[in-house]
Amino acid sequence: MDTVLLLITAGLCAVSSHAECQYHFVYDLKTWTEAQSYCRENYTDLATVDNMEDVTTLNNMIDTSKLVNPNGWNGTWIGLDKGEALSSWKWSDGSNSSFRAWIQGQPNNYGENQRCVCADFGYSGQWRDLHCDIRIAFICYSTRLCAVSSHAERQYHFVYERKTWTEAQSYCRENYTDLATVDNMEDMTTLNNTADTSKLVHPNGWRGAWIGLYRGTYSWRWSLSDTSFYKHGETEFRRWRAGEPSNINSAEHCTAMDEDGLWNDLLCSNSLKVVCSYVRGSDVTFILITKSMTWTEAQSHCRVNYTDLTSVRNMTENQKVQELIPAGERVWIGLFRDSWKWSDGSTSLFKHWIPGYPYNYQCVAVAFTYSRVSGQWYDWPCATKLQFICYSTPTSQTTSSSTAGFSTPPHYLTTSSETQPESATTKQVFRLKFQTQDSSLDLNDPAVMEDTLKKLKQKLKDQGLGDNIKLSWRKQPGGKVFHKEEKKKKTKKDEL
Repeated sequence: MDTVLLLITAGLCAVSSHAECQYHFVYDLKTWTEAQSYCRENYTDLATVDNMEDVTTLNNMIDTSKLVNPNGWNGTWIGLDKGEALSSWKWSDGSNSSFRAWIQGQPNNYGENQRCVCADFGYSGQWRDLHCDIRIAFICYSTRLCAVSSHAERQYHFVYERKTWTEAQSYCRENYTDLATVDNMEDMTTLNNTADTSKLVHPNGWRGAWIGLYRGTYSWRWSLSDTSFYKHGETEFRRWRAGEPSNINSAEHCTAMDEDGLWNDLLCSNSLKVVCSYVRGSDVTFILITKSMTWTEAQSHCRVNYTDLTSVRNMTENQKVQELIPAGERVWIGLFRDSWKWSDGSTSLFKHWIPGYPYNYQCVAVAFTYSRVSGQWYDWPCATKLQFICYSTPTSQTTSSSTAGFSTPPHYLTTSSETQPESATTKQVFRLKFQTQDSSLDLNDPAVMEDTLKKLKQKLKDQGLGDNIKLSWRKQPGGKVFHKEEKKKKTKKDEL
């Protein structure tokens, strides 16, 4: 089943500035790495700031009364850092924007190792460098195109009849598309605003509703999930030691390589040295991190400073990683065991557990009971009869219009997505405008359009849409894809 985009507005997430991005202030206090993980899980990434207009936007959005920082100044993390190597400044989302808005005298690397950047709203949103382990508020961003691409067309349906999880799944597949998949906090906000808690009845007093997440058979997968990184069969390469994976006490879900190049499954809470990978196109560099950490800490560290925990695709790479391992040591690699699956086969990694959950049950519900946990998730016995949430996707072409702050004329964006359990193509058409930074750039140049499509496809894949995306342009009347918008002439009436 193919996903088809008939016309793309050039370079929205990957090429042009982030004028199409929506910023989200999060006033919880986190380190830079914790903030990055939160933004990637709930939105797109830590904020990239491309120009002074973005700085002005953030200044207008900030609620300084909610900023509580240890030293009293009004700082929030943004997505710029130097990485552990303290080389050059880079954006968390991989943007190549060279824009900087430093406070005079910054960056100063005070006390050394100040490799992360915050926007200081005591200085009109200008920037300073800080130690990354300071806990402050932060700014995430999300992109409208990415939201469109990953199920903006999904409509949720609460069913207040009580059923087991399996019965609910069957009902949703018969009447809609499937039990609800939830991709991000915006989806959760939608569900919170939609639920009629007066109709939710639970045997133990909780008001809960099934969603499509369940615990299936454990399967191994790599932390670096970009499918374009692997050739046929490379995701299945394994070099287990005899008797491994042993999954002792059903708790060994992460993988380490020993000095002899053989693999073991271990508790993810073990503290080991790490091998990260730095991927640029077809070139892969393996980096040994001598600091010991848990697998989850290792994953975050590699994603912040390099590309990801290392994937081992073949014997050649296995040998290269083995050569880095100190004598008598073992290191984390990126293979882990995951059991949570979505009913519709979605690859979404978003989770929103109530603190202390999950336990050891097989099916997942959303709690709408108390304000402190409303919208958060808990696992529960699948045979319990609860209300539930289905979703549907449109089966016919629809058109909407959005200028999104761009200055060239509307173009048509058509997306489609696979529905489960049936295989079908659904189309959506979006009218969008965008603005180029280089006035001499010919957007109708075939090379420019082809390059834009490649970058956009990669961005969509990074957002989890997989390899089945097809992109193409639709010409407008006159034979061109893009037409320059004529500026409206002022009249005396306009001036009045």
